[in-house]
Amino acid sequence: MDLTAGSPRTLIKEERIGRCSTWTRGTTIAVLSVVALVVVAVTKTLWTKAMFSTLEFHFPVTSCIISCVVTVLVLLPFFLLGGARLLPIPAKHRTMFAVITLFTTADLACMNLGLDLLSVSVQQALNATTPAAVILFELILYRKVRSVWVYLPFIPLIAGSVLTTVTSGER
Repeated sequence: MDLTAGSPRTLIKEERIGRCSTWTRGTTIAVLSVVALVVVAVTKTLWTKAMFSTLEFHFPVTSCIISCVVTVLVLLPFFLLGGARLLPIPAKHRTMFAVITLFTTADLACMNLGLDLLSVSVQQALNATTPAAVILFELILYRKVRSVWVYLPFIPLIAGSVLTTVTSGER
């Protein structure tokens, strides 16, 4: 392994069987971002379910509002310290932004309702069908047809969701 200090973008240069792959700062940040996303998503899902079941807080919509307020509070230091800029949305994009915001809000509300009413495994199994739904909507709305290799992974994904949902009542 050869550590390089010549370029600020290059963190690690590692040699592999005749090939050389370079880890850049961007690659490292991307990997850490995905890991952080998984950790945050799993933790948030489990804590939300615990709140609904253990604490008997059965107010999923209130939970959505609390989540939005906390998101603003967490992001506020980034804006105040200059790490991010808050710019107005251009007029030509406001309608689409409003539509996306409504869908995001509905997604959060439905996810919390699902966590309140279903087991975590069933809710997550149903949530796992999202990529298949996106591909289906893309096919219907934009008439975009992809390779069979794109569609094949959805068979076990959807089958797993169906099996999890069907067998969730069994102990």
